[in-house]
Amino acid sequence: MANQFTQAQERAIDHFKGPALVLAGPGSGKTLVITERVCRLIAAHQVPASQILVITFTKATAVQMEERFLLKMPQEHPWFGTFHSFFYFILRTYSRTFPRTLIPANVKQSVLRSACKSVLQDTSQGILDAVDQLLGLYINLGLDLQKLPVSDEISPKDVEAIYRIYADVLKQEGYFDFDDLQISCLNLLRGNLEIRKRIVRAFPFILVDECQDMNPVQYEILKLLTGPEKSVFFWWEMTISRYIASAGPRFP
Repeated sequence: MANQFTQAQERAIDHFKGPALVLAGPGSGKTLVITERVCRLIAAHQVPASQILVITFTKATAVQMEERFLLKMPQEHPWFGTFHSFFYFILRTYSRTFPRTLIPANVKQSVLRSACKSVLQDTSQGILDAVDQLLGLYINLGLDLQKLPVSDEISPKDVEAIYRIYADVLKQEGYFDFDDLQISCLNLLRGNLEIRKRIVRAFPFILVDECQDMNPVQYEILKLLTGPEKSVFFWWEMTISRYIASAGPRFP
């Protein structure tokens, strides 16, 4: 039977230890290559399935990859999931104080309305929508005011003030939200070397789907969880327009 993989796909699948970055266009066989690589790590390199972490951006993609993998190795169980589900797993496992309840949308809207009234003296829907967007961006940029876009209506200092109000409510009421989940995970890992070491030992092999969409917080967390052999496999889906806009991928 002829090899079903191209030479480039075979190189990606057979890569063992150390970092790897795959640049590929749409339709390049991403799901096939990633799931086959997981199978190869287990079958050819005797990596325990439980030591392999596969991170995607959507739950649907994670489920699709896991289902395809289980067709070939139904008895093995690598960890397939999204960034958010993995971060929540870390916090649920290692943090004694992290809340278990996702803030309801109506409660979040009410908190933001109150914060906007206090900071901006404006609770119009347009302002609430803009604040919600900027708040998520601020958190995903690692609480870095310098990276926030300029707005005529809402200054970076306003966003910071609103975030403090919002974060205080989350803490007081025992809620988390998906954006703050990431910052909480980053802070936990930065502040506890032993937890970092335990996770690094648990997942020495990490595969990241569509890494071009990572935000700075996600990237910082991955760097903290990369083991001494740096066995992180990145799949970067590159279109012409995205390549031109980014001037090409830049990975340290």
